Order: sequence, then structure tokens, then C-alpha cells
Amino acid sequence: MCMIVDANAWHKFLAIANADAKPVRQWLDRQGGKIAYSEETFQEVPTSAQRQLRAYKQAGKARLVQPEEITGYINKSGKYARQRETAKSNDLPILDLAACIAKGRGRDCVALWTEDDDLVADFKSMKLGRVYAGKQHKKYVLGQTKCA
Repeated sequence: MCMIVDANAWHKFLAIANADAKPVRQWLDRQGGKIAYSEETFQEVPTSAQRQLRAYKQAGKARLVQPEEITGYINKSGKYARQRETAKSNDLPILDLAACIAKGRGRDCVALWTEDDDLVADFKSMKLGRVYAGKQHKKYVLGQTKCA
């Protein structure tokens, strides 16, 4: 399973004492979870989060999905391309990344951590995975299969 952390949720993830972040960090450290990101989503996150992502990638806890993989999926997928055109959120890079992971190569489980209601609505309507909104979703979201 992969988790995509939206730029607006990184402040919680990086806060050591944050109760919602603790299950995610444990999932990364003990259960083989990975944070997924693309070059485009990487540019949107705070500098402190970029440093953390680099450290996770070096430790094998983050997965960089290449732009050509994402573009290739979008170009092949007529259904997703149509859904994409009607998205309410302004976070197409996150939706593209999630669609590529969930429905493209590998068909991995995807979890999204965001505070953006429009992004949550698009993510759910496109059936891209599960939404992590805090520690109450620990078993529902983090109990899935590993990310490739």
C-alpha cells in the first residue's frame, strides 16, 4: 500500500507529538508502508517535508513515481481522463498519481491524507482508494496490502 500525503497535511505528519501521525509513522517503520509521490507533488510540499521524503526514499519507505509512468497511464485510460476533466479540486497531480498507482501498473492500494474536501470528494468518486483522516482510520486505511 502507498500513502499520498497532500501538501496541506504534511504539517501534521511532521509534528512528532501529533496523535494522527503516529500510526502512519509506525505503519511506515514496522509494516512496510510507503509514501508515494511524483516530481510534481514533491514541488508542492514544504521544504521540511521534502527533506523527510528524501530520507524515506533512501530508507526504502518512499516511492517516486516517474512522470512518464503517470502520463502513460493518463494517455491510455479513457475513463480516468474523462473523470479528470470533471474534477472539483485543483489537485490534479495528486489524483493523477493516485490513479496511476491504483489503476495502472501494479494496482496497489492507495491511501490519501488530506484536509481538502474537494480532493476527498474527487478521490472517492473516482474510486482511487481510502482516505486517512486521522488515527480513528488506522485499521480501516493502514491495514491494507503493501505497496510495490
